Amino acid sequence: MYTTTVHAIVGIVREILFLSDGEPIDPDLALIELPGWDSINQIELIVQVEERFSIRLTEADLRDCRTLRDVIHAVEAKAGA
Repeated sequence: MYTTTVHAIVGIVREILFLSDGEPIDPDLALIELPGWDSINQIELIVQVEERFSIRLTEADLRDCRTLRDVIHAVEAKAGA
């Protein structure tokens, strides 16, 4: 499931930031360091992830999410629960 989650979340980020498939996204890069990332993008990511995985991410789930990998792990933990 991890690979599926990674591809889905990276796809959501690409869509939000209007990035092409050829543009690399480093999952260990801080979200705020992604080109064009802002608080609106953060909200959009959360909404789309919740819809895509049929989960509800709480403030506690997201508190330590600094990187895309952190978001992926939070989703995996919630989806596996």
